[in-house]
Amino acid sequence: MKVLNLDEREGVAKVLVEDIEDLWNLRVLVKPGDLVEARTVRMVKLRTEMGAVREGRRFPMDLTLRVESVDFDRYGRRLRVRGIVVEAPERFEGVKGSYHTINVKPGSIITVRKEKMYGYELERFKKLCVSRFTPVILVSIDRDEASVAVLRGYGYEVYAEIESRIPGKSGMEGRGVEVEKFYSEVAGVVVEVVNSLGVKPLIVVLGPGYYKNSFAEYLSSKYPEYSDLIRICTVSSGGVSGLAEALRSGSLSRYISECRAVEESILIEDILREVGRGSGLAAYGFDEVEKLSSHGVVKLLLVSERMLDKLDSEGWDRLYRVIEDVERMGGEVRFIGCDTEAHDKLIALGGILALLRYPSIYR
Repeated sequence: MKVLNLDEREGVAKVLVEDIEDLWNLRVLVKPGDLVEARTVRMVKLRTEMGAVREGRRFPMDLTLRVESVDFDRYGRRLRVRGIVVEAPERFEGVKGSYHTINVKPGSIITVRKEKMYGYELERFKKLCVSRFTPVILVSIDRDEASVAVLRGYGYEVYAEIESRIPGKSGMEGRGVEVEKFYSEVAGVVVEVVNSLGVKPLIVVLGPGYYKNSFAEYLSSKYPEYSDLIRICTVSSGGVSGLAEALRSGSLSRYISECRAVEESILIEDILREVGRGSGLAAYGFDEVEKLSSHGVVKLLLVSERMLDKLDSEGWDRLYRVIEDVERMGGEVRFIGCDTEAHDKLIALGGILALLRYPSIYR
């Protein structure tokens, strides 16, 4: 996300939305009561010179809404901001005071105005300039070549380009040996990249046909610890051209959501493990976490997006205070949005879960 203007005193943030990560974060930052201004399209009925109403037409226009609801459509890659129009071009009769939905997508510029911008909101707007996207390893492969790259947000960095020596149909002798050498070299680069990242990312194998499936099986058998992380995506060619095609077509977008789901599940399960051990390093439920956050012992706070939809104004104020307490004391706050089994466990515990710095007496 690119922050074009950030005025803490006036409570105004103007931002350029660059990817799905930004939409997910804006879902948390934009709340009922805020004003959102953006370029949108609206159906308007026009009058003739005689005053008769003509058939409606769609016009692009700048509108400002007082927000009533915000829905994040991760599959449609958009944020749906619905509310009452409070500012509209005067020449369009009947628009001001009516309901409208602004669809915010990558490439949109929106301005968010708040009566009060909380400290955590200000810091989050600033942090959005730095991507928190978990990398995805891409292996684009066919008979002739392979490219290994790392997907970061909506761009990729190529780590290696490897040519094969696999003979064609007329040279079947020794074919198996060359295939083994080719796969071994590509797999070696994948392992190096995984080690350099320091995390366990998804590994997406791209290609037009047989070789992508064959290599995925090879990688899974040689490195079984990666088997659950391997995914397959079909494109028309291997190498760098295959990477470009996958990125251009948008076929990689679902892996961004999946990668977030893996990351969020790990965070939840790590804290639940402390709950099961009875170590005193975990807390759950709004009341208990609220009490602990005020004493500065919360190291990591996980909040379910589903819980946000159920909060009234008093609940929002309580949550803000908890977040402010956690972040003021150097803790981290993560909003959990992916629908996973781990997220269901978080919901069952009240939608809020905390990892503590040390067992606390304030319980």
